[in-house]
Amino acid sequence: MKKSLTIKRVKPLSPYRVRVTWSNGLAVTLDLADAIARSRSLIALRDITMFNKAKPGEWGHSIHWTDDIELGAESLWRRTLAAIGRKDVAQFMDWRLRHSLSLSRAAEELGLSRRMVAYYESGRHKVPKTVLLACKGWETRHGRAA
Repeated sequence: MKKSLTIKRVKPLSPYRVRVTWSNGLAVTLDLADAIARSRSLIALRDITMFNKAKPGEWGHSIHWTDDIELGAESLWRRTLAAIGRKDVAQFMDWRLRHSLSLSRAAEELGLSRRMVAYYESGRHKVPKTVLLACKGWETRHGRAA
């Protein structure tokens, strides 16, 4: 995730939905019901009073409820990308994270500049189909297909 992209505001809405405003100005409503339903660590958020305590975490790197309950900005950014129809970015980011590649290493492996990889991952630029195909080729070449 791009270092400077952080969560600026969080507003709890109807049950299990939050309005998240990112540091780049993008505001999106995210439905967290599926995460709450399947995660044992988020079970306390089924209580709507607890859920409504959502606020930005320290330095904007999460949504924070208690010292034991947070959702990280990186996973929330992937949800944001899906919510705004940017599957290209989500696919690219998932590929990089699935293979534990840093931005620099992903750039090196794909023959791109680190800056361009950061642009793709932040959603600033559309990820070209050729780059997504290169990611699939990389997986095949390295025997790590998902």
